[in-house]
Amino acid sequence: MQFTLSDQEKESLLDATGISYDEILSMDMDEIHARIEKKIGKKLTFKPIKDMRLIGRGSPYLYLNRIFPYDEKQIKKYINSLK
Repeated sequence: MQFTLSDQEKESLLDATGISYDEILSMDMDEIHARIEKKIGKKLTFKPIKDMRLIGRGSPYLYLNRIFPYDEKQIKKYINSLK
């Protein structure tokens, strides 16, 4: 599935990271991290979550099938209606 961003979102991304949307699409993660580190002037850090209260437990709606029931016929019908 291909996602697209609006022009306003692309501008926000450029302001926040210093990298345009088109450049990000053609870069790998190491290059993106290096450019962001250069912009902010310090090394990016990714700390593990140590507080168990902050760890996500998944979506209760998906668990309870409240978003949509899994019925293959209905899903295929819905997908075909989008074409």
